[in-house]
Amino acid sequence: MKFYNAYINQYLKLFNKAGLKVINLEKLPQTGGTGQFSEGIFAVESKIPRENNHVFTRDHAFKLVMDYSHWRPNAKLVRNYINKSADTIDWLQALGVHFEALLNNLTY
Repeated sequence: MKFYNAYINQYLKLFNKAGLKVINLEKLPQTGGTGQFSEGIFAVESKIPRENNHVFTRDHAFKLVMDYSHWRPNAKLVRNYINKSADTIDWLQALGVHFEALLNNLTY
């Protein structure tokens, strides 16, 4: 829950400043969704990892997510989330959000 609370306010302020309206749809019974289990931000094939020679492909990320969750999630939704993750980070950076690094600690 700490990740969700720490970042959602920052993002909402930036979105509001940019004149954007935000809606948060929650599938789980408690606020935070799977963000309450997050340990960092997710961006496959975004600019920062590429600049650091960190190669982690969208296909590999998709397989890891789906295998980890035993192929229970909606595969099209997971694929879309992964495929748009780099664009989302680029968009947040354009709004002024600063990221130190977007590298993971997974061994694969």
